[in-house]
Amino acid sequence: MVQFFHICGIESHFPIRSEFMRSYQKFPIALAFACSCFVLIAVPARAYADPNTVGLLSQVLTPLLITAGACATFLRKSIGSAFAGLWQRLRRRGDA
Repeated sequence: MVQFFHICGIESHFPIRSEFMRSYQKFPIALAFACSCFVLIAVPARAYADPNTVGLLSQVLTPLLITAGACATFLRKSIGSAFAGLWQRLRRRGDA
């Protein structure tokens, strides 16, 4: 694939495949560590959640999360400019 980009004259900004493989070599170790933590640290539950209650919670929380995500997407530029202004004010106070 690297040769294809070289022949076509397209320069790739991505490192060669061997550099990608280094991060993937650590994945099985991380997965084994996470699974062992889950098994060894898990505490047995001494409570019972009524399935009907969990269903009601999911029916209430799901639309709220979707609405919050839609609002954040719709107002992302306003939210970004508000945080940028706040950041500039905090920086000015730190410099003074």
